[in-house]
Amino acid sequence: MAASGDTQPMFWYDAQAKTLVPRYEAVRPEALHGWWRDLPPAAPAALLDLGAGSGRDAD
Repeated sequence: MAASGDTQPMFWYDAQAKTLVPRYEAVRPEALHGWWRDLPPAAPAALLDLGAGSGRDAD
């Protein structure tokens, strides 16, 4: 596990961005999120979005 404040993963992602971004963007949102679409409770409800992605699916 990386130590707190370790920047090595950031350097790796920065160096790989030109190849990673197109690969991430090529995956259809339905294929990525389809498994959990029926899991959230009916409205009204509160959900937490961790924001751990590129933001491409944010509306």
